[in-house]
Amino acid sequence: MYNGGTVKSKLADHSRKTLVEAAKRQTREERLRTFVRHSKLVTGLAEAGKRVRAKTRVAG
Repeated sequence: MYNGGTVKSKLADHSRKTLVEAAKRQTREERLRTFVRHSKLVTGLAEAGKRVRAKTRVAG
């Protein structure tokens, strides 16, 4: 449902709530490990995007 700037999603709301509950059950070490793993994944995606954009500039 669109409400003037944001889109509400029942699936996203449920996923967010589930994620927060799961994080509360983790130890500090588990949360840190999860954060590091997430950071590495996001960095990898960003670097892959840069490589693709660089190839398109060279080819185009």
